[in-house]
Amino acid sequence: MFDIRKKDYVLLKEAIQNCRDFVFESVNETSIEEESSRPLINDLLNDLSRFAAEYKTVRDANYIQAGMLALTVFRAKTGELTNVSMAECTVNGSTVLKETTIFYNGLMSRLKELFCEIEDGFTRISHNDLRIPFKSDGWEKDIKKLNHHINELQDIIADQYCQQLTDSLSLRHNTSDLSRYSEELSSSSNEQASSLEETAAAIEELTANVSAGAAKAQEMTAIAQEAKRAAERGNSVARESLNAMSEMVSATEAINQAVDIIDNIAFQTNILSLNAAVEAATAGDAGRGFAVVAQEVRNLANRSAEAAKNIQEVAKTAREKSRGGLETSKNMMESFTLITEKIIQTDEMVRDVANVNREQMAGISQINDAVSQLDQLTQQNAKTAHNVASLSSVVQDLSDRMYTEISQKEFAGKESILSSIH
Repeated sequence: MFDIRKKDYVLLKEAIQNCRDFVFESVNETSIEEESSRPLINDLLNDLSRFAAEYKTVRDANYIQAGMLALTVFRAKTGELTNVSMAECTVNGSTVLKETTIFYNGLMSRLKELFCEIEDGFTRISHNDLRIPFKSDGWEKDIKKLNHHINELQDIIADQYCQQLTDSLSLRHNTSDLSRYSEELSSSSNEQASSLEETAAAIEELTANVSAGAAKAQEMTAIAQEAKRAAERGNSVARESLNAMSEMVSATEAINQAVDIIDNIAFQTNILSLNAAVEAATAGDAGRGFAVVAQEVRNLANRSAEAAKNIQEVAKTAREKSRGGLETSKNMMESFTLITEKIIQTDEMVRDVANVNREQMAGISQINDAVSQLDQLTQQNAKTAHNVASLSSVVQDLSDRMYTEISQKEFAGKESILSSIH
């Protein structure tokens, strides 16, 4: 069998090389047309020709199938998930490629189911329903990991919705309190402004009264000074009157002494006149003239004694009056001294009152300034309260919108949060 001619050997080798080039796609067609003179060689050449024809049929079917597979892979790369069409022209393809295509079609079907489920899930999410988790039944590794991450993302969004719902409920409650407090603040600010206005009016009236009191205290100080000077002058006059009364008492004492002397002289004269009358009577006619003189002297002595007695009574009365005047002058001097002391005390008290009034004026001025500042602050507080009320209304509307928006979403934990506020 292996004892062949060189020509047949060359012919057979060329046919094998031609098949090899065809199989490795160095050429597109086989060209085994020459025939040998030996039947066995022709049989080998025919087998090679049939092999090439069968291989060409399988290869062409594989090319078509591979082209279809490549086309669907390209579409899958752009985002379109489709199955590979199993056409009649691919029936003669290789089993491996067929199984690959069947496996690929199964993969595409499962991927389409997975992406449809993912699409449905994201559609539910877009419609604010996060209650149903994503499923990845039958998938492992990357797809299962992706599904796990998607569910984690859904849980995170649900937690955020829970937090947003809790925050919106808290915000609604707090903004309601804020609105109430701002209204109370605005009302109290208005009442405070009214009270401050009344206080300012009362302080203004008090300022006028204190100012009038200070003026009166100043006038009283001047009057006290004048009274002090008048009391000092009265005290000086009383001292002079006391001195005059003392001199009058001394003078009346001297008059009494002089009257006593005159009375004594009148008494002695009367005795002498009596003696002279006796002597004249004894002398008879010679002593008659002397008796007349003696009688006149006695008469004069009696009148002198009577006058001395009258003067003594007048002097006594004057002495008693002067002593009474002296006592009165002493009392008046003591009274003026006491009056002077009281006026000095009154002057000091009036000065203290004037100083207190000045301090009150200064204090009231500070209070007036403080009330003015408080009035400004109260007006600012009233304005701020009004702004807070307006802002709280805006925040209230915002919280209501937030609550309305978040309450329309469906997610785990929503019912428990809503039930906790009732």
